[in-house]
Amino acid sequence: MNKKRWLGVGVALVLLVISFAVPKYTPEIDTTSQLSSLKDLAFGMGTITENVIEMGDPNSRILALELFGTIGSGGSAANGGYDHEFMLEQLDKVLDDESIKGIYFLVDTPGGGVYESAEIRDRILKIKEEKNIPIYVQMLGMAASGGYYVSADATKIYATQESITGSIGVISTTFDITGLLDKYGVSVTNYTSGNMKAMGSPFESPSEEEKSIWQELINETYDRFVSIVANGRNIPEETVRTLADGRIYTANQALNNGLIDEIAFPEKSLEDLKTENGLETAEVFSYHKDTGTDFFSLLDLAKSKVEKSSDLIQLKEIMENHKNMPTPMYLYGGK
Repeated sequence: MNKKRWLGVGVALVLLVISFAVPKYTPEIDTTSQLSSLKDLAFGMGTITENVIEMGDPNSRILALELFGTIGSGGSAANGGYDHEFMLEQLDKVLDDESIKGIYFLVDTPGGGVYESAEIRDRILKIKEEKNIPIYVQMLGMAASGGYYVSADATKIYATQESITGSIGVISTTFDITGLLDKYGVSVTNYTSGNMKAMGSPFESPSEEEKSIWQELINETYDRFVSIVANGRNIPEETVRTLADGRIYTANQALNNGLIDEIAFPEKSLEDLKTENGLETAEVFSYHKDTGTDFFSLLDLAKSKVEKSSDLIQLKEIMENHKNMPTPMYLYGGK
């Protein structure tokens, strides 16, 4: 069974019971999956173009890169969300374009997936190693957890006075819906090849041994995060550990603790990138991915019209949003 097995089996069982217990209940129409399939098909046809922000030398250019929204796979910029595939495509293009002499990285995110954050950082390191170009990060409203993870190796990090950063750590969320199943008289039996095979199942309350195993995984991921911050910011690891208890920091606090280099608005940080690296005459540009936003906004509207409102459907939506759980996240607040 695929990764949706817990959700599919559990919700299907609960829906089955409710359908018999409450005759007026009608199962949800599968319009959502149909619309999603249509979106996925069309999104794969998106083309990447360039948008010049500031005119300048076309042979000496600065890429303005935006990381806005929660870091994770499967999203799309068409509905205003974060598009991970597009982010990686942009970073890959830097390696193949000799005219790009610097990256201006705008970050506004609470963080997100451990794997996706690592993918971004891996490409940033590759760019630094192979091209040795400056990468300046400008934090906007928030650059927390995974947002800091992908920023730590930058040449310089800027934040505005109002920026929130930090939240250095790992979080993982699991569901325990045994009480809900009991409420509707549903029981679930897992047949496994080992006593830990069903670890993380929402249909069983976790044992102390399961909690211990999962905590070990979290600790290992956390240690990796701490090491990245220590190396990227040249801060002793023991100092980073005192800072990395998951708390968020204001720009002033981050500056005092060596987590950022300067407090400034984007105009100042971009100017510094130019003047400190001989890029005063550089062209500033960004990439754009054509995803047919206007058309798909209509699909989203149509989808909202067919969705039903009930406690059970809301539960299903919550579980759908966490269908990849349990998994470690570099995410502020776990939202």
